[in-house]
Amino acid sequence: MNLLSSKKGAIAKGREEDAKLLDTPVVKTIKGYDDLLEAKRSTANSVKIAIGLCVFFGLVMIGVIVSVHISTIDAVKVVDRNGSVIPSELGKQENLLQSFVETHCANTVYYLNTFDRITIKENQSRALFLVNADDANRIFNQFTAQNNYADALTRGVVYTTKFDKLLGIDISKEPYRVRFQSIMTVADNDQPPVRFLVISEGEITNFSAQYPENQVGLYFKKYMQEFKKLEEDGQKR
Repeated sequence: MNLLSSKKGAIAKGREEDAKLLDTPVVKTIKGYDDLLEAKRSTANSVKIAIGLCVFFGLVMIGVIVSVHISTIDAVKVVDRNGSVIPSELGKQENLLQSFVETHCANTVYYLNTFDRITIKENQSRALFLVNADDANRIFNQFTAQNNYADALTRGVVYTTKFDKLLGIDISKEPYRVRFQSIMTVADNDQPPVRFLVISEGEITNFSAQYPENQVGLYFKKYMQEFKKLEEDGQKR
């Protein structure tokens, strides 16, 4: 009996000592560190799952967008003036070419017909990159004969011409044929501005682009223009 009681007492005492050892600051610190590591592992796993879901749904959305884009392109039909369907790539090229032609017309009519006492020579030089020299010089000579350049130099008159719209265009083959209108505004100091309608037409060919003088790589091989005063008399200038 005494032997069993001694053993039980020893076991109980050992357990108490083990409990005391586990209750030391060092053991508590180690246990807290283990808990922290476990929490970090749990957080990292949650983040990975969240990132994986985001990537998955992102890929799904990209797939949907690409599918819609492709189906939209296939559904677009380009038609000519007669209602005949033409290939979409051809339609894009023609739209781009027409945009280039409009830009070239706007630049040409501007530099031929816009000037003040400072910009006469500069704009003449820029115009020669856009239109053949014979037609350009004919227009310059008209401004000289009508004293427009003299008025700009001596009285500070300012001539500004801006492209308005196309009146006709044929870009089915080269040379491209165009007809368009622009508005010239003449500002003579304190006088009310006077406006003229400029009707231009000509033939355009492809040319080497040269920035900034010739931005779109086109060139007027033939160019003509006439002025109509925007007043009731409709009298030509």
